[in-house]
Amino acid sequence: VSAGAELITWFEGLPGGEELPILSVLNDTLSDGESGAEAPDDRLRQVWVYTYEPPSAGQRAQSAVPFLYHRIWSDTPGRAARPRPVLDMGAPTRGIWTRVAMATLQAEVVNPAGALARLTTRSYGGNLGEYKTTHVWEALDVIPPADSGDRAGGLSRDEIRLLESRLQLTGRMFSGLVSDKALPGFYEKYHTERTETRGHNWELLRQSAEENGLDFEPLAIGGMTDSFAMVSMARDDLRCDTGKPAPRFDSQFLKIANPFTDEHLCQWSGYAADGRIPLALYSLDYPGVPLLLVDFRRATRPTRSEMTLRAADDVTAGVLGLTGFGLTHLGYRALKSSWLFIHERHGSATNRAMRRRAFVQLRHGLGVDESLDPELRAQLSTRVEMLDIDPLERSWQQEVAGANAQYAALLKYADDPRGLPRLVRADREQEARAMAHGPGARALLRVASVSTFGLYRHDDALTPAKLERLAAKRRETFSERNAALPEPGAIEAGE
Repeated sequence: VSAGAELITWFEGLPGGEELPILSVLNDTLSDGESGAEAPDDRLRQVWVYTYEPPSAGQRAQSAVPFLYHRIWSDTPGRAARPRPVLDMGAPTRGIWTRVAMATLQAEVVNPAGALARLTTRSYGGNLGEYKTTHVWEALDVIPPADSGDRAGGLSRDEIRLLESRLQLTGRMFSGLVSDKALPGFYEKYHTERTETRGHNWELLRQSAEENGLDFEPLAIGGMTDSFAMVSMARDDLRCDTGKPAPRFDSQFLKIANPFTDEHLCQWSGYAADGRIPLALYSLDYPGVPLLLVDFRRATRPTRSEMTLRAADDVTAGVLGLTGFGLTHLGYRALKSSWLFIHERHGSATNRAMRRRAFVQLRHGLGVDESLDPELRAQLSTRVEMLDIDPLERSWQQEVAGANAQYAALLKYADDPRGLPRLVRADREQEARAMAHGPGARALLRVASVSTFGLYRHDDALTPAKLERLAAKRRETFSERNAALPEPGAIEAGE
């Protein structure tokens, strides 16, 4: 970028040799031409996620319809609209107090107004926030871990950690208040917990499958290893007209019907490799238990389960007004917490956000995968689309077309002197103003500018001396943050 910055973009390969832009991050290098581990005065700023496209007015309208769990229509992809940043790494607190104000307005004004008002606003806000958050997480799975040895566009290990942590925190109310110094610790904790979750679910699913006489097979889909596994059975184990009694079957964690008593499997004509019939596909990233995503025999069962859970939440919170806020709802909160705890201990998936993340992750993996058997990949893609019950969601083909259109629009914006170069200079001015003035003084300057309709504007021109002080402040921040950064593998080694 001509103002002395660089736009770093992650791509993924698609079947057929094409590339899909996933996300970009703007790295302000202060015009020194250096980046990466040897450039401590760099600063990551805006982040764009191309698989997330802001919904149109029509899509927003249908997202506000209560109990609507299907897409009625979606816009034609590829509108070539310039994408909006999903976050600003340099100003993570931006938007926090707006979200707090909206949550307060919902709780104190809208909720008491009646069931229709609650249902409409909760449906709209929930669908919109969930759509954005899950697609940010979708992009997060593409970034190579900071300790993997991969370097993208010259980003240092520290910068990749910061980027991953900020993306992972997306969707939390007060995530912007987490300081950069605390992010390395959050990064280590998150990756440690995710590794433990995968290991736990791997063993739980493997043991459950083997105890029921089924086969456990991990799958690497879209380059994501240890995230998915399939349970299948040998065709020779079927009890078709043999007169043999069916073995005992425990479906607590498998969440599927007894295959040994299913007569439809005797005439199975679908995908079957090496004499094994696929029964179900699970996500190993869901916290607590393996999450059933695809049931090969009853394709609509995961969808019905998801719709039931959402309808129950809409009825209790939207119709009955049991939102859990306020002293009058303490009894309901205690009852709900107990119910969730018991059902989670018995293998139920009650976390709505993580269920959606698993769905988006699987659909994305299937879209970019070239290693699976084509017949298995086609069957999985058909069944996973049935899980799409968010009216804002788009098909995979629309998502690809929209991502390419948004990336082309951002490149055009980057070449425009009134586009990204001006944004870079404005961000530097804001950063220098924060160094020179405290929060109170900046607020007064803002009031003075607004009250005079912009006639008064504090002079914050970036002179060479100010730029040097800005670079020195960034180097100081980098040193403080890097001093507390644990070495790769320190957590695993117990240091």
